[in-house]
Amino acid sequence: VGTSLLLDATTPGATSYLWSNGNTNATLNAALSGTYWAQVSNGNCTFTDTITITVAATLSAALGNDTTLCIGQSLLLDASAPGATAYLWNNGSTSATLNVTSTGSYWVEAQAGACIYADTVNVNFVATPIADIGNDTTLCTGTTLLLDATQAGSTYQWQNGSTAPTFNVSAAGTFWVTVTAGNCSDMDSITVAYQASIPVALGNDTTLCNGSSLTLDATFVGATYLWNDGSTNSTMQVTSTGVYSVDVTLSACTGSDAIAVTFVAPPTPDLGPDTAICPYDSLILQANAPGTSLLWSDGSTGTSLMATPVTIYWVEADNGACAVVDSMLLGAVPLPVVDLGPDTAVCEGEQVVLDATQPNAAIYAWQDGSMAPFVVADQAGMYAVEVTALGCSNSDTMLLDVGLPALIDIGNDTLLCPGYQVLLFADAPGASFLWNTGETSAGIAALRPDTFTVVVTLGPCTSIDTVVLRFNDIDCDCPLYAPNAMTTDGDGINDQFAPLMPCPAEEWELLIFNRWGEVIFSTSDQDQRWDGAAFGTAAPDGVYVWQLNYRPLHSSEGRLKRGHVTVLH
Repeated sequence: VGTSLLLDATTPGATSYLWSNGNTNATLNAALSGTYWAQVSNGNCTFTDTITITVAATLSAALGNDTTLCIGQSLLLDASAPGATAYLWNNGSTSATLNVTSTGSYWVEAQAGACIYADTVNVNFVATPIADIGNDTTLCTGTTLLLDATQAGSTYQWQNGSTAPTFNVSAAGTFWVTVTAGNCSDMDSITVAYQASIPVALGNDTTLCNGSSLTLDATFVGATYLWNDGSTNSTMQVTSTGVYSVDVTLSACTGSDAIAVTFVAPPTPDLGPDTAICPYDSLILQANAPGTSLLWSDGSTGTSLMATPVTIYWVEADNGACAVVDSMLLGAVPLPVVDLGPDTAVCEGEQVVLDATQPNAAIYAWQDGSMAPFVVADQAGMYAVEVTALGCSNSDTMLLDVGLPALIDIGNDTLLCPGYQVLLFADAPGASFLWNTGETSAGIAALRPDTFTVVVTLGPCTSIDTVVLRFNDIDCDCPLYAPNAMTTDGDGINDQFAPLMPCPAEEWELLIFNRWGEVIFSTSDQDQRWDGAAFGTAAPDGVYVWQLNYRPLHSSEGRLKRGHVTVLH
């Protein structure tokens, strides 16, 4: 690699040259592996020659850097290189590798074709340090253990990353260290367990009720015990006031504790006997247990409790050692049952008897000052009574509404000719209607002679009106028909009013009066109708009286008819 070969095809008398790479010179400088040929021409004659060139592979310093190993280790030196055909080591070995186990300088020569390459490496073997931080051990809680891995000329790596030669253990776990001298290392580990320092706990100083007892328990598996009275059991039964202590020993650890126990008399809370009060009253309960903390049935902790029936109340009095409970049933005296009934309405002139009579009742007090057990109500208003029996009172109210009946008039009895009808109308806004025909509208059309009755209900009041329609055998050839209602709403139905007659009249005067008797419309034209106006404006809703003076054609005498019409806008 890095050299070249000059190929020379020069021939005397040659006229041209052609190389395998297209070159036309007499010479070619070859630096790469391959097969080269040259073609030389001299007139009509051509000559050719071929040569194969191989470039040996490059060998590198394959033995690596100088190194240091621990005694007992070995190093395999490998000089293998592509294209190498022969190897020679400093010890005369001719293989591609050499296993080194001792300190020294090692070299190799590798031959590839005509090329020889060499490399040298220095290998140093040193002694391995010994790490020893002791055997696994158990310590008492609160003590420590110093682990020492000191070795001359060494470095240290502990499990937590520290690099000092020593490590102080204060908690249970597994600890290890790596000791390094040069390239050589050794590791050791130790497991440290902690035995609890016997956390003896007899509990806090306490106060108990006389007659009770307390068991002090210091049990630890495998431990021994020594109480202040010399006993060696794991427990002690306490029934009297005093200070009690124990030492508990387990292996190398000893724990101790002491407790002061005091016995006292229990409190005596007293809520009194069961009792009863009015349902709407309350009673303040007193515990009567001074020097104690109190807990009532509702969770409160005051010195008293506001109580209402019907409930069982209790209080717990606690003096810090004893808790005593007392209870009381607070009942309710039955209230008198007072019921005047629901709010109601009557028609004017009717009355309602309100009766509050109660057994064992002592006092009746009505809103008007009456003290009778019942009153007669006939005026609109609120009626109220309070009844007291067995010391407890109850009350009720009733609202009475007095209504006015509807004023209705469906017309006078009249004569009806066959083929004609009369509109009967009961004017009562807000009312309900029931005709003897079964119809429920405010107005009906009467098509035959009969008796027609309407029942009008307005609130609590009922009104009745009746009209009788009969056959007219005299004037049926020219009957007069007049509607008793009109609506001026512009819908083209009953918007105007006038009495109607199927034959012409020689005389005709129609007058319409308001409630004060004033004439608000007049006409002598049989075809003219009243449009519901009065003095240039729409007449208010209501009943209006009409009067007609007329004489049918060919009749010898005049006639007078009166009636009323109801106007509805």
